[in-house]
Amino acid sequence: MRKWLILVLTMTVTAAVSLAQAPEQPSAEPIRIAVDYSKGHFVYRIESKLVSLADSLRTLGDTLRTRGNQIPVIVLADERLSFERIENLKGIIDKAGAQNVHYYVVGSDKRLMQPFHSEQAIPYSLNPPLDDHDQRSY
Repeated sequence: MRKWLILVLTMTVTAAVSLAQAPEQPSAEPIRIAVDYSKGHFVYRIESKLVSLADSLRTLGDTLRTRGNQIPVIVLADERLSFERIENLKGIIDKAGAQNVHYYVVGSDKRLMQPFHSEQAIPYSLNPPLDDHDQRSY
């Protein structure tokens, strides 16, 4: 009986140690990036944490390495953000390795937002394609 008790205790302790050492499963929740306009300048947040634009690549890259680059990334950009700044942010997100990014332009009153589809850039033309099926030359 004593051997049986020792065996059960050993198995229980081994199982508890194995569970404690199991790697934590990454969260399936989307990563949220918000760019707000506050007190005359833009404020960047990743997962609600205030970050400088300079630190955003490292912060996002670390988050993607932990949670996987296929996790959805939601970008909420204030409507006052220029296209140049949006393209800069898009470059940071691409460089960090995000593969599943969704952009939204948010009204300054934060009541409405509009999906923003950031497509591959094309050469400047007065006659750009009107949709995916219209393949006029540029």
